[in-house]
Amino acid sequence: MESNVTGTLFFSGSDEENNHKNDIQRDKFRTVTALASDEVVKRYGNANAEYLKGYSGVDNETGQRFAKGLADVAKHKVNSDYTAQNIKQQAGYSAEIATTSRDNAEAIINCSQVRTERSDDLLAYGKNHNVVDRVKILDGNIIDGSQSQMKFVGNRDQLFNKIAKEDGDFARYRGIKLELPSEQFEGAEVFCRGRAHELRERAKNVETQGKQEVADKFRREADNYDQLADNVRDSGLTTEQAIFYREHPKRATAMDITRTSHRAGIEGAKCGAVIGGAISLLVNAFNVVTQDKTLDAAMKDIAADTGKAGGVGIRYRLRGFSHQICSAAI
Repeated sequence: MESNVTGTLFFSGSDEENNHKNDIQRDKFRTVTALASDEVVKRYGNANAEYLKGYSGVDNETGQRFAKGLADVAKHKVNSDYTAQNIKQQAGYSAEIATTSRDNAEAIINCSQVRTERSDDLLAYGKNHNVVDRVKILDGNIIDGSQSQMKFVGNRDQLFNKIAKEDGDFARYRGIKLELPSEQFEGAEVFCRGRAHELRERAKNVETQGKQEVADKFRREADNYDQLADNVRDSGLTTEQAIFYREHPKRATAMDITRTSHRAGIEGAKCGAVIGGAISLLVNAFNVVTQDKTLDAAMKDIAADTGKAGGVGIRYRLRGFSHQICSAAI
C-alpha cells in the first residue's frame, strides 16, 4: 500500500494480489468445510434412518415392509396372569429388531457395505426359522458363517447344556453364532471351556472302567462346549434394555436417534462443519414417523433450524436431505 502526493491511500498491485490469494484460500476452506459437513450429514442421516425402519417396520425408500417393527411388537397381546413372562419373551423379538437397526446404523457410519438382516425378512429362511435369527449380507449374498441365533433366556447355563448335550433340546443351534444379553455374555466363554474340561476328565474316568461309549459321548459333548465358547457373542443389549424396547419402543428409538445425532455433531465439529440443521431434521423426521408432528410442520421447523446452522451451501443440501428423510418417514 502506498500514498500519492495528496496523501490519498491506494493499493499497490502486490496488495491486491495478496488479497485475492487470501480470498481464494478462504473460499477453499469454506468449500471443504461444507463438503465435510455434507458427508457427515448424509452418513449419520442414513444411519438414523435405520432406526426409523426398525421402529415402523417399513423402508419407505425401497417400499420393503419388514415382518415386524418395534411398534408392532409392542402391540402383542399379554396374558394378565403371565405379564412379566410374556413381556420378557416378546422382548427377544424387540432385541432382534433393535440390534439389527444398530448394526446397520454402525455399518453406515463406518462406511461398510455389510448389512444385517433378520431371517424373518428373507425368502431364503421364511418366517420363524427355527435356527437362524439374523445374518450378515454383502452384495446381496449371505456371508458364510454369519448366521446367528439370539437367545434372551433366564438361565444361560441351562441353555448351554441343552445345546451341548448330545440329545439336547437345542442341539440345532450348534455351529452358529449365539447372541446373548450382555450380562449373560460376561464369563460365558470361560464357563464353556470349564465344562469342556470337566467332561473330558469324566471321559478319562469312565474309560478306565471300560465304558468306552460313555467316554466317547462325554468327549463329543466337550467338543460341543468348546464350539459354544467360540460362537458366543454379545448382542450389545442387556435383558433390561430389551424389555425397554418392548415396553417403550418410541422412547427407545428416540434415544438411539439422539445418541447418533450427538455423535454426528461431535464428528462435524472436528472438521469445523456446522450441522445443527442436520440434527434438527433427524429429530423432526422421527416426530413425523411417530405421528407426533405433521410433515409440513416438521419441514418448517427444519428450515428455521437449518437457517441458523449456516455454512456455505450446506443449508440447501440440508433442506433437500430433510425433505428426503421426512418423506421416507410417511
